[in-house]
Order: sequence, then structure tokens, then C-alpha cells
Amino acid sequence: MLRKTLPSLLTACLLCSPAVTNDAWDAKYLNRAVLEDDLMLPLPCGSGMALRPIAVPSGANRLNDVIVESGSGDRGEPFSEYPRTDYIAGSISADAAPDARLYYLGKYEVTEDQYAAVMNGECPKPSMAGTLPREDISWFDAVIFTQRLSEWLLENAHASLPQEDGKPTYLRLPTETEWEYAVRGGMAVTDSQRRDPLFPMPSGSIGNYAWYDSAESCGGGTQPVGLKKPNPLGLHDMLGNVQEMVLTPFRMTVEGRLHGQVGGFVAKGGSCNTRSGSLRSGLRQEYPFFDVTGGKAQRAPLTGFRVALVAPVQTTVLRIEALRDDWQDAGRLRSLENEEDPLALLSILRETAEDPRQRAALARIETGLVTEMQSRNAVDARSARMAIVAGAQMIRTYRRDLRIATGLAQALAACGEDADCAERIDGGRVARSELIADIGSSSLLDLMGQVERDYSQALLESQLEVVVQQYAAYDSGGFVAFARGFVALIAEQRKAPRRSNRAILKAVTELR
Repeated sequence: MLRKTLPSLLTACLLCSPAVTNDAWDAKYLNRAVLEDDLMLPLPCGSGMALRPIAVPSGANRLNDVIVESGSGDRGEPFSEYPRTDYIAGSISADAAPDARLYYLGKYEVTEDQYAAVMNGECPKPSMAGTLPREDISWFDAVIFTQRLSEWLLENAHASLPQEDGKPTYLRLPTETEWEYAVRGGMAVTDSQRRDPLFPMPSGSIGNYAWYDSAESCGGGTQPVGLKKPNPLGLHDMLGNVQEMVLTPFRMTVEGRLHGQVGGFVAKGGSCNTRSGSLRSGLRQEYPFFDVTGGKAQRAPLTGFRVALVAPVQTTVLRIEALRDDWQDAGRLRSLENEEDPLALLSILRETAEDPRQRAALARIETGLVTEMQSRNAVDARSARMAIVAGAQMIRTYRRDLRIATGLAQALAACGEDADCAERIDGGRVARSELIADIGSSSLLDLMGQVERDYSQALLESQLEVVVQQYAAYDSGGFVAFARGFVALIAEQRKAPRRSNRAILKAVTELR
């Protein structure tokens, strides 16, 4: 994927189209807090737009996706924000990790000047007032903005767009799931942190991260984008200032799923009309697409948007063939080793059946079996990931407990006949520490045996890479190394099943 610095990229675009007539805008109007992996896209008039990569762990199979737990639990209307399960996958290949995929999301809300540069046909003079978020527009206006900017980029700055399978990416509004996965912190936080009402805020109160309804905050009006601290993914103003429209329409939530009725458009994240205690990642508001009193498209106050940069699914014939293979692989029963595939046998029965009713019945059974296998495989993959995470954590804990027990035992032994020294060390404390280490070793060995029985090595290896992607951003204490070590120990155990517990634990202590 091509990334350029802001000045060089915008200068290049000044030469590629007579539609761009202004000098490149100062970065203070476009990207206040520059990060190394920002993607800068040029806009007409010498303007530009910063986007952030939102990585989604995927593994080798393109049909793999990630669960996003949306909603707000005990806050909001239950029919609107009751916790639900969604799924997300990236559409753009990541340079650094072949098995990781991503999408891009606007680092800031689209501003007044950016909107004017794309939509008005006349170039605005950049100003601090122009960095206010564009608001009070219709959902259709936001969609047209993404259309016009995509067309302009394809015509005037084609090389600035990341490629996927040789095809350029394009802009649209983010889906609600893409927006909520990003506001919660994506891969930059743990699974449990993504379920919290707010993303982690290490710099203190929410006032450091969001504008809201208060004389000390919004003070009755919107504020320039990018003045507050970002969320863990480097995204600014995801909560407060203006609420943000998304691509997917509103649906109610019933029993942890989306209801079948489709309504108006959704605005996310709250605005300067929202009190600080009401801001949350799952906050969503429905608006009708049209204002029946005025007969025009609905223009919601304090409502703006940010853009997503994505790629289509079926880019080429080769990609379609690869997806077909991935789909078939996802439907295979992974627990089978050398046995015949029941789906293959069922397919033969269906194709050779002469009675049309029998063929139809077998086709329904085949479809049901594929669905059940895909569901089972997805559950197996998730549980395998959790087993790897548990194994890595148990290795880290056991090694720590063993160091403590060994250190105390050595200190006690060094006391020799000195009773005062032995009393200071506390022999009971030594015994307790040794017991804790013994319990940890037994638990780890039990887990390794269970994982070896329950999961194939191929499944563990594939899910290991997903775990590495999930934890690499905030790895501490060698967790990723321990995750790799845990899977490697399982592989060694398969090759040498008679290896003693003592040898296994020695290998655990030698992990680096």
C-alpha cells in the first residue's frame, strides 16, 4: 500500500489535475496529531484527509471474521442498545502481516473546509473555523460526499489509493459495526476492554477525550476537530462534538440480535447535546431519512460523519475462486483426519439420486450440515484462541511463581543454623510459595493435555497468528512469546507423547 507524506502527496496532486488550483494546506488544518502510520489522501483545492488503519485479525481463510459485542448493557433503551453480537472483517491486505486485514477510518470528522472543497465547486480559504466538523447535513449528502471524493481520487490521484488484488479502494460511510469496533479500540485493547462502555482513558476523565454538553466543554457549540486526546487507535472525537452517521440503517435489538424491521439512519457517539455521563460506545440514535414537515431529506442538527476506506469482496476471478475454496474449507469437519468427508458422501448421494424429491431432501440436509459445520468450526476457532491465551497466561504465572518459590527456598537455605534469619524468611511462606507453584504446574500440564486432545495442531497454528495480532499492540511481559511457546510445546508433545512432566516443565522454564 502506498503511503506518502502530506506535502509530497499533495504537491504531486497539484500537477496531476487542473481541478486543483490552490497550494497545499498547512497540516494544522488537516492533521493536528501526525502518526507514523497515518494514511493521507489528497482532496481538491490542495486539501487532504487523514485516515487511520483499523486492523482486524483474520488468519489465512478470508471468511474468518471477528465477533464485535455491540450495545450498552444497562444504558439506553433496551430495544435500541441491548447487547448484541456482530461480526467484522477487514477488506484490505496489511503490508506487515499477510494474514491480517484492515480497513481505514477517518482520523477526524469531516470538516467544514473539507466538505466545501469536495462539494461546493469553489475552493475555501483554509482556516481554524474551517476545522469545525461539518454538521446539519442529510445522510444522502454524506453519501454523495464519499461518491464525489472517490470519483475525484480515481480520476486525479489514483496512486494515492491503496490497492487490493490490483483494484483501487474507495470511500463510503462506515457500517455501524465498523464504527463501533473502532471506537471501542479494536486490536489495540483486550477483548474485555472492548466490552466496556468506554474505551480505556489513561489520561483521566472523559473530558480529556470528548466534547459534551457542559459550559466547561462544548459551551453551546461544536469545536474544531482533533483538540482532544485520541482513542487507542488514534481516532479523535469519536465520542461527542457531533454524532456521526453510518451506512447501515437502524434496526432494533431483540434477544441479542438485530430485529427484522429496518428503519431510518443511525447516528453514533453523542454530540455537544449529550451529557458526559451519557456518552458511551454503544450510543445510537435513529433519524428518519426524510423530514415530512418540509418534504426534504432529514438534516439532523449536531450530526456529521467520517469516512471509511474499503475494498470490494469479489475483486477478480482469481479472488472469487479463492473465496470458493475458503468457503469449502470453512465447511469441512476439522475433527476428521483420515476418515471420509460426510459432505462429499452426501453430495454423491444427492447427485446420483434419481427421484427429484429425494435430491431436494438431500440438498436441504447438505445445506443444513454445511451450516452446522461452519458454525462448529467458528466455535472451535474461538475456543482454540482462548485456550492459547489461557496457556500463555498460565506459563507466565507459573514462571513467576516458580521464581518466587525458588528465591525464597534459596534464601532460607542460606540462613543455615541462623534462627533469626530463618524467622525473617518465614518457613511457612516458603511452603506456601512452593504449593502455589505446584498448583500452577499441575494446572498448566492439565491444560496442555486437554488442548492436545481437543484441537489439531493445524487449528492451533492458524489461531496462534490471530492471537499474536490481537495482543501484539499491547504486549507486555513476553505474552506473545509465551503464546508461541505454548503452541510449540503442544507440537513437541505430539511428537514425543511419553515425555515426562518434569521435562515439559523444564521446557516451559527455558522459553525465551
